[in-house]
Amino acid sequence: MVICGFKGFLEWGFFPYLAALLATRGFVVIRSESRELADVLTVLDATGETVAPGRVDRRRLGLFGHGQEGGNAILAAARSSWSDGVRALVSWAATAHPDILAAAATLRAPWLIVHGGEDETVPVEAGRQLAGQAGGEHELRVIPGGSHTFGSRHPFAGPTPQLIQALNATQRWFRAHL
Repeated sequence: MVICGFKGFLEWGFFPYLAALLATRGFVVIRSESRELADVLTVLDATGETVAPGRVDRRRLGLFGHGQEGGNAILAAARSSWSDGVRALVSWAATAHPDILAAAATLRAPWLIVHGGEDETVPVEAGRQLAGQAGGEHELRVIPGGSHTFGSRHPFAGPTPQLIQALNATQRWFRAHL
């Protein structure tokens, strides 16, 4: 599930490109625009039932979130109702508020933390804090020269070298853990 939201929107920049890339790699991709954790949990509850019925194994879910929605993906994956079903988590430039740091310590899903080394919105230190609190298998990948959107703009004009690094790490993570 690719979670978009806050200042971004479902069709912003790299989100459609990321979803299409994962789909061509054989993953069932559900894109969700959310503003808060409750939105994410509602879509998770519907996944495999009313959303993509019969196409999704609810015991093998991957979550992806960027920025604030990266934080919501962490919070959702840490929920006891989803801790067994979420088998892989990827966050890009996720926020590191105290509730998110606390949830990070309880995660059971393997977690890839991707952060731009030059992120102007969420400092790379947030990624380091998340990695420092991560309770289970995790990897911190800092993309040198990467901004908050890894050089992407809207309208999307194609992937930048930094975005390609983030995309490749993401698809490898999901392939390895789903």
